[in-house]
This record gives sequence, C-alpha cells and structure tokens, in this order.
Amino acid sequence: TDAISYTKFTPSYEEIGWDYLTLSSYIGNDKSKYTDVQKAYAMGYLEGYITSHRIYTFYSNVKAYRYRDHGGEMPESTRKFLIDNNNFLKQQIKLYKDSDPFWEHVSYIIYQFQGIVDGYNANTVQLNRRISYLEFHAINCFGDITELAHYDKAYRPNFKNMTSKQAATWFDDHNHCSALIKTAPDF
Repeated sequence: TDAISYTKFTPSYEEIGWDYLTLSSYIGNDKSKYTDVQKAYAMGYLEGYITSHRIYTFYSNVKAYRYRDHGGEMPESTRKFLIDNNNFLKQQIKLYKDSDPFWEHVSYIIYQFQGIVDGYNANTVQLNRRISYLEFHAINCFGDITELAHYDKAYRPNFKNMTSKQAATWFDDHNHCSALIKTAPDF
C-alpha cells in the first residue's frame, strides 16, 4: 500500500476467455506523497508493461484488418486526424485543467495513456515490437478507425459508381460491429 501503484494480473484468457487486471494507486496516509498525475502515469505504466503481449496481439490484428487497404500502415488521413486530435486535447488541457474539472480529469487520462505507451514499450525493447503514441491512439479508437480512414475524401468509396451488389459487398466487408457480454457471478 506504500507503492505509487500496484496491480494484480491473472492471465486466464486461454482457459476462460478473459484476463483479469486490477490496478490501484497509493492508498497510504500521506496524501502528499504522490500527485494524481504521478499515480495516473504509474497505473498506466503497470498496465502497459504487464499486458504488453496482449496489446501487441491486438495491435497486429488492427494493422492487418483495418489497414489492409493501405499496405498494413495507417492511412495518412487517419494519422493527420489523430495528430490534430492530440494537439487539440493538449491545448485544451493546457488552457483549462486548472479551472475546469473536466479538463483536469482528461489530463489524468492522458497521463495514464502515456504511462501505458511507455510501460508497453519498456517491456518490448528486446522483441523490437515498439508501438508509437500515435499508433496506440489509433488502436485505442479501434471502433472509430473505419470512419477515420475515410476522413480524407480520396479514400472514401465512390458509391455512385458502384452497383447495388458492389455497395452491399463493400458494406459487408467494412462495417462489422460486435459486442462481448459476460454475466458476472452475481448477475
């Protein structure tokens, strides 16, 4: 309980289909020992470090599936959108984190996210599986990445020139949505 952050990770995906990760931050009596920024970053670092093998698997799947039309690389339009989005977030945090609780909280999320990136990359140095902050941002918005890929008009499908069958096939190939639901023991 004196550590800045601690975790319990149970890798049980292969047995039951889920891993369990619990993260906590310092809960000692000295409230001034660590700042909220330090705790958020440390929890992110632990998460990224401990789950790096799962993150890499997900990242590889995202690249293979979502970027298949772009040689497995993030489209430039998506990259530009994410850079602009990150710049906007940083600007708003700088302007408002000291006066608006919303932006203060967003800053903690960003610090935790940076911790995840740094923790992940610290545990993959020997494997040459580094993932940049921007690539992490892309996999973090996996559900929206299809739309982001079409942010640039040059990458949008031209439905006017497609037959109904071609449009239906494109839609089937590019618009998948799923949900994972598991009932907890206490229902």
